[in-house]
Amino acid sequence: MKHVFSAGSLLLLLLTGLAASSQEADSVVVGSPGLELSALTGEGTWELRVYTINRGRLDDFVEAWREGVYPLRLENGFKIPAAWVSRENNQFIWILGYDGPLSWDEAQSAYYGSSQRQDLDVDPLDFIAHGDTWPITPVN
Repeated sequence: MKHVFSAGSLLLLLLTGLAASSQEADSVVVGSPGLELSALTGEGTWELRVYTINRGRLDDFVEAWREGVYPLRLENGFKIPAAWVSRENNQFIWILGYDGPLSWDEAQSAYYGSSQRQDLDVDPLDFIAHGDTWPITPVN
């Protein structure tokens, strides 16, 4: 039997599986102020990002992400409806979106090329062993 899921439903299935496999509530960030997961059905480009973090460095990564990447992404017009950790799998999972005046590629280039991004005290990329990025779109 073939199943078709909306992006929101698929995301919910993924997150439910993560929550069920986690031994503690590992929510990292509730998300962008005033933004809910329902925003994923709106305009723009969205990505689901799953990073496997170097063993023993998950908390270091989360701290660097919270203090550097998270506020800087928001300042650059990106949206982050939520982020989680799966301690059992040493992974950081988050959703990143953009629906501003630039294209996705232009916004990404502006973000990574900004002096603030280049001047981060601790670069979270240094903690990532492997990363997967999946573009996601709602199924209408």
